[in-house]
Amino acid sequence: MELKLQQVLELGQVLELLTPQSELQVSAAFALRRLRKELADEPELFQELRTDLLEKHANKDEEGKAIIVDGFYDLGENQEAFGKEIMELMSQPREIQFTTLPLSALGNITISINALDKLIECGIVDGRD
Repeated sequence: MELKLQQVLELGQVLELLTPQSELQVSAAFALRRLRKELADEPELFQELRTDLLEKHANKDEEGKAIIVDGFYDLGENQEAFGKEIMELMSQPREIQFTTLPLSALGNITISINALDKLIECGIVDGRD
């Protein structure tokens, strides 16, 4: 299934909360842990690319280095261009291999409505069962 990078990052956060729960069926726990491992490098990759974009768009000092004020890159008039490129990055497709789980496979776990919505939106769980 194809997800956008933004969905992958959000899904990774949900999976971090879910996989330690022992109430999951064994098959669901196995599938979710495998998916979590597959997506584990995505946040680091995103941060690297985000930093590259910040460096590219930041105002530069006399030595050509990015200006950082109070821990934030000084983007000045380049804020809009940076925003456009970040949105493009977050929209990049990512193909993942995963068989949708029935809702019942989650058993009696405690999960927020937002987390469940994200699992259904990303096709990880079939919300119809």
